[in-house]
Amino acid sequence: MVSARSSDADTPSEVERRIERVINGLLPEAALDNQYAPKECLTNRMAYYHTPGVSIAVVNNFKIDWARGFGVREWGKRSPVMETTLLEAGSISKPIFAMGVMRLVQERKLDLDEDVNEYLTSWKVPPSGPWQPHITLRQLLSHSAGMTVHGFPGYLRTEKLPSVLEILDGRPQQTRLESK
Repeated sequence: MVSARSSDADTPSEVERRIERVINGLLPEAALDNQYAPKECLTNRMAYYHTPGVSIAVVNNFKIDWARGFGVREWGKRSPVMETTLLEAGSISKPIFAMGVMRLVQERKLDLDEDVNEYLTSWKVPPSGPWQPHITLRQLLSHSAGMTVHGFPGYLRTEKLPSVLEILDGRPQQTRLESK
């Protein structure tokens, strides 16, 4: 099931052709820079990476062109991945966030060199002892703000998900679970 189309003029068969081009035209990395192995299909790449299911959304001109789930939510189960299945986005969300920020910079709604605390309302970059750092969007986007956390293990399905403020405050998972 396709959840969105880029234009009312697109027929279902045009959307299906674009989907087929993506899922059957994956270019695996090769050993040399700017070189790729022969095209692969999504099913083969999922098997290669031992991935039971994925969700793909293609964005074109700042709109979702199409979205679809492939495979199952969990090995050994029959529940399929749908375009509405919640999955942990991980690092793939970074370029989408950066694109949104740059769009707002282009529209002059944000300034890359302004202190982010000027924009933040429910949370502020905390001081480091008596010193209040001046952190900018430029620094955050280039990972030079000193706020990068290496790796993120995610959450177990049985865990209570933390709030955004708990994540920003860097509260350890145990503390979050104990405060239930």
